[in-house]
Amino acid sequence: MGYESQAIVGVQVDPDKIDQVGEDIAQLSEITWVVITTGSFDVFAWVTVETPEALGVFLRTKIGVIPGVRRTETFVSLLNKKNIPGVIL
Repeated sequence: MGYESQAIVGVQVDPDKIDQVGEDIAQLSEITWVVITTGSFDVFAWVTVETPEALGVFLRTKIGVIPGVRRTETFVSLLNKKNIPGVIL
């Protein structure tokens, strides 16, 4: 399919905007799942894009501009050891 770069993005959000940011991120075509969490990050999202360069552009122009996003940290996938198709956690 040509999509080579995958990453988990942890997002810190203004407390009053967590649900809206989660919804906004979920609407992005590059995102395959989004969860609201506890801990250091309020939202985690799995992103799949064509190249590492495209990942950088995505983070700056799509995630970073969402109102309420304070900070992101990206965890790039190096190797997928297990993927069960059709299983939603």
